[in-house]
Amino acid sequence: MNKLLIFTEYFLPAKKGGGPVSSIRNLIDLLHEDLEIRVVCFNHDMNSTKDLQEINSDEWNNWDNKAQVFYVSKQSLSKKGIYKIVSDFAPNTIYLNAIFVYQFVVYPIWASKKLNAKVVIAPRGMLQEEALNQKKLKKSIYLNLIKYTVIQKSTVWHVTNKNEVEEVINFNNYKNIVNVSNVPILPKNQIIQVSDKSLRIISLSLNTKMKNILFLLNILKNIETEIHFDIYGPIKDVEYWEECKGVIATMPSNIYVKYKGEIDPNKVTATISNYNLFVLPTLGENFGHAIFESFACGVPVLISDRTPWRNLEDKGIGFDLELKENLWTETLESLDVEKLNTLRISSLEFAKSFFENGNFKQLYLDLFK
Repeated sequence: MNKLLIFTEYFLPAKKGGGPVSSIRNLIDLLHEDLEIRVVCFNHDMNSTKDLQEINSDEWNNWDNKAQVFYVSKQSLSKKGIYKIVSDFAPNTIYLNAIFVYQFVVYPIWASKKLNAKVVIAPRGMLQEEALNQKKLKKSIYLNLIKYTVIQKSTVWHVTNKNEVEEVINFNNYKNIVNVSNVPILPKNQIIQVSDKSLRIISLSLNTKMKNILFLLNILKNIETEIHFDIYGPIKDVEYWEECKGVIATMPSNIYVKYKGEIDPNKVTATISNYNLFVLPTLGENFGHAIFESFACGVPVLISDRTPWRNLEDKGIGFDLELKENLWTETLESLDVEKLNTLRISSLEFAKSFFENGNFKQLYLDLFK
C-alpha cells in the first residue's frame, strides 16, 4: 500500500484551523482504505500555546482508525526532528498544506530528495492577491527565498480552481499543476425546516479581514426587516473584530447580532441546518468548505462573487454578488423565510450531485500515486 504523509498546520481536535482542517479530514475519510496516511501538525490550536486535549505530543496518535497523526511540539520543529518523522515513515508522497510554515515546507522537501518521494504542494488560497497583501513584505521575502532555493520545478502543485492555476503560474511560472477540487463533506439525507418567521442567517469562518464580515454588518444597519444574525468562528484578527463589535453596538432594534464563538468541526452541518441562509461576503476563497457544507444540509447561501461557487441564483441555491452595498442591501431586503425555504431542496440536491459526479477518489489517487 502506498504511503501518504500530510503536513498541515492544524488538525482535529483543533477547532480554529478553518477550511484546511475540513479538507484533510474529508481526504482521509475518502482515501484511508487505499493509502496508508499519516499527518503532521502542530500540537496546539491556532492562536494558542496550550496543547490540544486528548492527544499525545511528539508521537503518533491513532485518528478514527483511519490515519496516524503526529502532533508536533515546538521542541521537535527542528530540521533533524522533521527529517526523522519523514524518514521513519518513508512515504511515497509528501503533501504540503502550510506554505508559510517553513518547517512544514523546507524540511520535508529536503527530506524528500533523500527519500526520492514525490512532493505535492497545496497553496490553500495563500497565493491570492488579497492574502499576499496582508503582511506583504514578510511574505514576499519568504516566498522569494523558497521559490528560488527550495521548491523545484518538478514539484506538483495541487490547486482547486482555475484562479489558483494562474496564481501558481504567476508565483514562479510553475507548470506542473493539477486542478482537483477539494474533497467535500458527504451531504445529508434530510432537511431541517426552520419554523421561525423572522430571517435567521449564519456566518461561519475565521474572523479576519479576508472574510469581510464588517462589510455585511454595515449593510445590516440599514435593513428595515427583522433579521437574526449569528456569527461563528474563532477570532483570528482581534483588531478587526473590535471594529466589528463597534458596528454591532450601533445596530437598530430590528437587527439582532450575536457572536456564538468557536464550533466543533464535527458539528458544523448540524448547526448550519438551523438557519435560513448562510452568508459570507469573502474577499476570496479557493474552495470554501463552509459554503459547500451549507449546501450539504440544504441551506442556500448569500456570498461574494470571489469564490468558485458561481451563478447560484440560476441554480436556485442562493446568490453570489459583487461586493457592492446596494446589491447586498436589495437582496437581503427581498428575502423572507418562505422564499428561502423553496431553495432548500435544490441546495441539497446540488450538493449531492457535486459529490456523486466529482470522481474524487480516483482523481486524488492519481494525484498522490
